[in-house]
Amino acid sequence: MTIRPSRIRMLLVDDEVDFLESTSRALERRGFEVTRAQNGLSALAELERETFDIAVVDVKMPGMDGLELFRTIRRRVPGLPVVILTGHGTIRDAFQTTKEGLYQYLTKPCEIEELAALARRAAADRRPEIRDLGADLKGARVLLVDDEVELTQSLARVLGRRGLRVTTASNGSEALELFRERRFDLVVLDVKMPQLGGVEVLRRIKGVDPSVEVILLTGHPSVRTAVEGLESGAFDYLLKPPEIETLLAKLEQAYLHRRDRLQQEREAMLREIVEGRAAPVKAASRPLKKCFFRKSSGRMLTISRVKDGFGQRAPCHAGESRGDR
Repeated sequence: MTIRPSRIRMLLVDDEVDFLESTSRALERRGFEVTRAQNGLSALAELERETFDIAVVDVKMPGMDGLELFRTIRRRVPGLPVVILTGHGTIRDAFQTTKEGLYQYLTKPCEIEELAALARRAAADRRPEIRDLGADLKGARVLLVDDEVELTQSLARVLGRRGLRVTTASNGSEALELFRERRFDLVVLDVKMPQLGGVEVLRRIKGVDPSVEVILLTGHPSVRTAVEGLESGAFDYLLKPPEIETLLAKLEQAYLHRRDRLQQEREAMLREIVEGRAAPVKAASRPLKKCFFRKSSGRMLTISRVKDGFGQRAPCHAGESRGDR
């Protein structure tokens, strides 16, 4: 289970005000707590007042430059990870400062996701209780459904960088077709779409695989929509456009909830088999079509599950087949 500590505290130092403002806002949207400083002396004053998990410093500043500031931080706050941003760095400088304990160099302008990921790793090294948000989601299969193609493409890129396996659909019919062909752990679904609305798609998805967790997106929140979605089986709903950190946190909650529930169902099924009751498997899970369990008598118990048409499942059957003795 991912631990939820306080937000990562970053000291961002740069004399370019526009860069400082825009980068701070982008990082804050990603869950960071950012303190800004426009020069080395201001940065050192902030270090006297507060504690930080990481400092990100521009190399070229008037007065005290980034290299001098880095070395001063190393003396005053040993162990604080420092990342230097540079458009003017040299291999010699990079080599020397790395030997002195610099955490990393990044070239300006840098991708905000690259900076955020680097900062998370650095903070986790300093505070082991901090883990990358979404760490438990690596490899999760996610279906994004929204008729706003630009939004789904943007979310898919960001989630993909976090290790999720993302598929997109631009309408409800396309989503249901994909659901027939593939398996998904999570669905992020827009409520308001032409022709087939999100709540109806949610009901049909749950008819096929009740174990899949669905998060609804809505740009027009209302009590009626929320109640209808939750009563139809949605895990939760978020406002559009969702903040990426909020979406990741909600996806992680849903994924862990699904994983734990499926594990409990499998354990209950195994207990029934061991006790000789072998009850039919509930339709809430979507396990392998056929599983084999060897009994102490040397006979093989076969549990089969058959999918019969879209949204329909034939009953599960338990029977015994003779195995090697």
